[in-house]
Amino acid sequence: MDFKPNVLDALEKICTPFQMSESYESWLRVVPVELYTTDAKLQKETIAFEMGMKCTMETIVGQKPVSQFNRSKIVLKAVSKMPEHVSANIVAISTYADASKIMTKNFMGQEFGSGNKKIQVQNVALWHKDGKMIIALDVLGSVNGTIYLNGFPQYNDTTKEIYFDQLDYVIDTKSTLIKTANWLAQGYVLRKIQESCRYSIVPNLEEGKSSMQKYLKNYSPMPGVFVNGSLKDIQFQKIQLTNKAIIAFIKVNGDVSIAVDGFK
Repeated sequence: MDFKPNVLDALEKICTPFQMSESYESWLRVVPVELYTTDAKLQKETIAFEMGMKCTMETIVGQKPVSQFNRSKIVLKAVSKMPEHVSANIVAISTYADASKIMTKNFMGQEFGSGNKKIQVQNVALWHKDGKMIIALDVLGSVNGTIYLNGFPQYNDTTKEIYFDQLDYVIDTKSTLIKTANWLAQGYVLRKIQESCRYSIVPNLEEGKSSMQKYLKNYSPMPGVFVNGSLKDIQFQKIQLTNKAIIAFIKVNGDVSIAVDGFK
C-alpha cells in the first residue's frame, strides 16, 4: 500500500497559510522540505508508523502569502528514529499606543535639565516616518509644550528592550530650542532623556509565543490530524516598522509532532 499520496494530501492542508492575527494581518506558513518515515508495524487491526517532516515555519505580515507546498519536490527518507526538533519564526507586535504608555511610565517623577532650568515629561507619543521613530514629549516646567525627537529602533538582547539609536531632536525642534532653550538642546540633557526612551517587549514576546503555542496544542487542521509541540528558547531576528506598530521578528526552537489517526 502506498501511503504517500494520503500523507501529502494531509500536508497540503497543514501547509495552507492561515491568519494568526486579523488586526495586524499576520499569517503562519509551513513549507515542507523532507518527509521521514519509520518501518510500519502491525498493531491488532491497524498499521502504525511514524512520519516526520523537515520544514520551515514562518510568520508573514501583510497580505495572505501564497502556499509554497510542492508535492513533487518533497523527498521521502527512511529513518530508524524520528527527529522532533523544530525552529520557527514568530512576530511580536507592539502597537505605538502600547509603547507610548510604557515609555510615559518610564518618565514619571523624573526631571531633566541644567541648574534651575528643568522640565518634566507628562506624556509620550510615538509614530513612524521615513524609517525612523518620531518621539513626541509633552513637557512642563521651564519649557511648556511638545518637543520632538527621532531615532532608529534597536534591540537589546540582554534586557529584552527596544531602545532608540542616534536619538536627536527633529530639525525644527532643535532650531527652536537653540534660540529659546539652548540648555535643553545640549547633549547631556538629551542623553538623560534617551535613557528613558526604551521599553521592554517581554510581554509582546510572550504574547507572540503563546499565539503560536495554541496551534501546537492538539490543533486539528483536518479530521484525524492533530498537531502538538512546545516552544523553548527565543532568539531576536530584526525589527520592522509599519504604520500601526513596531514588529519584532523572533526565532524560537522547540519540538513538534503531528498525529494522523485515520484519513477522511
